[in-house]
Amino acid sequence: MPRQNKQGAAWQKLCDYIDKVAAENGTEFSPADYLGRELFAEIQTLPATIAKLKTVEKIRLSGSNIKLIPPEIGQMTALKSFVPYPSEELKWLPYELTHCKALNYTHISIRAQYGNFKTRKPFPSLRDNPLRYDNEHVCCSVCRKEMTWEETDQFWINLQVGSHVMPLLANLCGESCKAQLPAGARGYVPILHKGGPELKQRGLGNPFDGPKAITKAMMDKWLDEYDRGLQLLNEKIAKEKV
Repeated sequence: MPRQNKQGAAWQKLCDYIDKVAAENGTEFSPADYLGRELFAEIQTLPATIAKLKTVEKIRLSGSNIKLIPPEIGQMTALKSFVPYPSEELKWLPYELTHCKALNYTHISIRAQYGNFKTRKPFPSLRDNPLRYDNEHVCCSVCRKEMTWEETDQFWINLQVGSHVMPLLANLCGESCKAQLPAGARGYVPILHKGGPELKQRGLGNPFDGPKAITKAMMDKWLDEYDRGLQLLNEKIAKEKV
């Protein structure tokens, strides 16, 4: 997790900028333009106060060193465009990004993401190494119940958000909220999972590559069978780890 210096000029100016955009009911959040490239390079995460940006429709974080987006981004209900590209340090995003129902355009560095389509970058294990945001408590990604870090149950899931399938981190309070999460995106691990080196991902490359004689219906059937087999294998591995 990033170690953000919250005493320096860069962080203070970023917080001031969030207050300014919120007060002016701004529609675009582009901190690099306000801070300047030198100060913006010091930013590794965004403050939780981005929840105040209720009218922002577009986020531009291009060229940043940002490693973490806080779950409060899910409260930016007007968000339509999310562009952190080419932020190579940003390897996963909070599940709360799915709460931004107006979000229809994203531009991220796919190759940097865990479980990406081409290289299947391995997911860090959440079993003995939970990921924590920089606060004392966390809210359930589904019902928004406030929990301690000891109460939360974390899972990875790949879902389509805007223009991309992204690896998302969900903090869950119990089985009922866990059951409300959808299946993983087609072509990725089809179930919620804890990551780790034992996790089985689909093979490298594009599964649609092959002879032109293979029809879409045939490929769809093959993908369904492949995903089901992958799901059963990962469920077996998860049971063995308990």
